[in-house]
Amino acid sequence: MPTAMLLTLVLIFFSVFFLSLWFFPGATEKKDSGKRIYPRGLGVFKPLVELFAYELGERLAESFPLRTLRLKKILVQSGTGFTVAEVYGAQITFIFLALVVVILGKVFLSLSWSLCTLLLIVLLVLAVLLPERYVRRKAARRMQQISRNLPFAIDLLNSCLSAGLEFNAAVHYYVGLGLHGDLSAEFELFLREMELGKSRSDAFRNLEQRVQNDDLSRFIGAITTSLDSGASIAGVMKVQSEEIRQAYFLATETRINVAPSKMIFPMAVFILPAVFIVILVPLYIRLRETGILERFLGNN
Repeated sequence: MPTAMLLTLVLIFFSVFFLSLWFFPGATEKKDSGKRIYPRGLGVFKPLVELFAYELGERLAESFPLRTLRLKKILVQSGTGFTVAEVYGAQITFIFLALVVVILGKVFLSLSWSLCTLLLIVLLVLAVLLPERYVRRKAARRMQQISRNLPFAIDLLNSCLSAGLEFNAAVHYYVGLGLHGDLSAEFELFLREMELGKSRSDAFRNLEQRVQNDDLSRFIGAITTSLDSGASIAGVMKVQSEEIRQAYFLATETRINVAPSKMIFPMAVFILPAVFIVILVPLYIRLRETGILERFLGNN
């Protein structure tokens, strides 16, 4: 195999491999020095992402204000540290890489124009969708994790308050345990802002704006009202914990009930054809070997 053809195949393989990392971020994530969460392996494209973000991403963000606002909310919820311009920069980077791969395939592999066009369309769709899909998945996963951990955090804070601790001391104790990653980190930042001189209401407001989780927003509203009025917050926290826990379990049941309907398409497309092949092909071969199939077709 010529060296140029081998190099082109290697480049195509790595382009598909790096794009596929956006589908499965989870355990393959890595934070850079700027606290941005890149899928591991895609940090090599960081200079290109930053270049396109600075040159074109900011202009695109200004050109599409409504989409930019939606992306800003998703990015805040995701906790990835990316800006809207960097998401656009990632999309432009992958579009550029898709063009390079198609050109190399045409030059060195002599791919037909129809195949090049099909490959280009597929890669362009992936290049546009995957960066935004990554931050959406991160946001959904982070919101789900916070909603799942919040009732336990409220129960722990309530126990600390019942033991005689003041609210800030209870939050400090919870943060010191380090039980729930993102939620604990947000409460730690809440305490840090108060230590720097911000009022409790301002720190709560910033916490709500950073997380943008409905359950946490309801909890913050109830706690702020109780603290401002001087009322006991133990009962309020208990009610909030039960409501949030019930809402989370209800959402989980809803996802479980929807799961069977989502399995119909992959079963019909991937599993059932394989089952039919495994069952019918040996039967077809046996009928041909015994001559039964020819006699049946001949009679008809």
